[in-house]
Order: sequence, then C-alpha cells, then structure tokens
Amino acid sequence: MRKHIGIERLLNMINIAHSMTKILPYIDNMFCEYRNMSAQEFSHKLNELINKEIFFGSLADCAQTAKNSDIIMEFLAAMGWNQGYAA
Repeated sequence: MRKHIGIERLLNMINIAHSMTKILPYIDNMFCEYRNMSAQEFSHKLNELINKEIFFGSLADCAQTAKNSDIIMEFLAAMGWNQGYAA
C-alpha cells in the first residue's frame, strides 16, 4: 500500500512540474520568449539559466575574498552576470 501511495505522489509531483513549465512563461514576463517551446525545451533552458546563476554566483562569492577581486568582478560584469534571472 505504501509503494502505491508513493508512486502516486511521485506521478502527481511530475505532473505539477510539467504543468508549471507550461504555465510559467504566461505568469512571468521574464520568460515570455519561451511561450512557444515544448515543456522539455523550456525545462532545458530553465536548467541552463539556473546553472549559469549558480556558477556565476559562486564565482562572485569567491571574487569577494580573492586578492584580484576587481578583475574577477569586471569579468562577471562582461559575461552578463546578474541580468535579473533567478538567483
């Protein structure tokens, strides 16, 4: 019985995640360019944006403690870090 309930909950969670990938471009204008993409394509793009923010956020944290932090922060600015994506 527990396995059945667990599988049902997992399927519900997957369905909610799929639905949100279809709804998010209509809820938030920041994602409006992704309205015509499939849920899989949008999930991939969203994953790329999140990974970019994690990478550049970690790099910025390191830059604040590094000796050459100004150079690293200039690099981050040149790469377009913190363009308003989720952080």
